[in-house]
Amino acid sequence: MKKVMIYTGYKEFYHDLLKDIEKATKSVYLEFAIVVQDKLGHQLKKKLIQKSLKGVDVRFVYDGFTTKLSRRFINELEISGVKTFKFKSIHFKKFSFRANHRKLALIDSKISYIGGMNIGRSFLEWKDTHLRLEKTLAPELREIFFQTLMIIQGNLYLNAFQLTKQLRWQQHQKGIYRAIAGVPSLTRQFIRDEYLEVINNAKQYIYLTHAYFLPKQDVRTALKKAVRRGVDVRVIVPKQGNLRFLHYGSQYLFARILRSGVKIFQYPNMIHAKTMVCDDREFTIGSANLTHRSFAHSYELNVFSSDKKVAQELREIFLKNLSKCKQVTKEEWHHRSFRRRLMEFWYARFRSLY
Repeated sequence: MKKVMIYTGYKEFYHDLLKDIEKATKSVYLEFAIVVQDKLGHQLKKKLIQKSLKGVDVRFVYDGFTTKLSRRFINELEISGVKTFKFKSIHFKKFSFRANHRKLALIDSKISYIGGMNIGRSFLEWKDTHLRLEKTLAPELREIFFQTLMIIQGNLYLNAFQLTKQLRWQQHQKGIYRAIAGVPSLTRQFIRDEYLEVINNAKQYIYLTHAYFLPKQDVRTALKKAVRRGVDVRVIVPKQGNLRFLHYGSQYLFARILRSGVKIFQYPNMIHAKTMVCDDREFTIGSANLTHRSFAHSYELNVFSSDKKVAQELREIFLKNLSKCKQVTKEEWHHRSFRRRLMEFWYARFRSLY
């Protein structure tokens, strides 16, 4: 198996993830936004129990808002020795909602999986993107994972930014791969800053694939400036998203994005990826959407890299998906129905929430 692999299908991702877990001899650390208690969820549970009973250190983090697991499911894990951690997303006293949106698996501190894929059979028909790394970023990802445990165990959800800023890897990572952990902060958004740096340095093309595309003014301005520099900027979004409010809220911005020269393409089915590739040399794959909530209010995890070979592979994946898309033109968008405009306007009133 290659040291760096890109997955676009859930079946292949699940197959290799479960296979790697089965081979684990020291540790299995999982941190997923969504784990569905279906046939696949039970299959994962069974693998984790087997590993724990053999003495492997198994730790399982899940988001308390987006993942609904029964007490029996959790008890079966804990009785076998699996350490489970429920991430508290909603803080009523502070009127705060800060979800853990990360999707991370770290096995034997050697093999890692990072991207946009969750655990559940309901996702099998979706297109998505996930990355498998071998012997790359292992120390950084382990530290990120244990930072999450520190936040949960110390009830430090509202102080996560200070913890992340103090981590020694955040500002001093070396090599062509960088793990960027996003935590709630209105003033310093690590993943957004990396996006802006790559966009501002692009010279030939910027290809974005995003399930939920609601960039704020700073990102829209950077993309507009890139177009003015002669950069070919293209965005793939799903024709029909799975979340109604995000789907229509995103489309409210289409007119002004199209006017800036950015080309928008709609994929016929649900595409849940969160990726960017630029100039055959820079790319990112991760959990962060191009939305205000992802950058400022959620716990996210992205890999940024200047691995040219993988960047070229990601470009080919983009072009393959592009061949199935229909371009959204300014003329066509101008003539959309009144009902659609009304839906977009209504849902856009709440876009500061997402």
